[in-house]
Amino acid sequence: WDIKSMSTKLKLDAKLIGLTSDKWESLQDLKNIFKLSLSEPSCLPRWNDDKWFAMQRLQGLNPISIQLCLEIPESFGANVFELEPMLENLTLRDALDAHRIFIVDLKILKNLPCKDDRT
Repeated sequence: WDIKSMSTKLKLDAKLIGLTSDKWESLQDLKNIFKLSLSEPSCLPRWNDDKWFAMQRLQGLNPISIQLCLEIPESFGANVFELEPMLENLTLRDALDAHRIFIVDLKILKNLPCKDDRT
């Protein structure tokens, strides 16, 4: 396997992608990238599955960031009415008491500058 030639090829592909695609607005935009020279990831059809998300969170770059949630923090951006439809017929209190709620607090990223003037 020739790492140097593969590196060169990937750099050229990245430049081509940059020249031929706009900013990604949807999953379809991302899928279009794979049509050039990369094969589509086998996980793409499951990208929005809860089990797949949990597996990625636990096997990802920072699995220790996920913690058991015993109380919803005041700074949490969702309310009970938004959460309960996703709790498999449990109330939020029942889910918390049954240790079924986990949280990742990314407050360290607050006010971090992003591309395109996003926050």
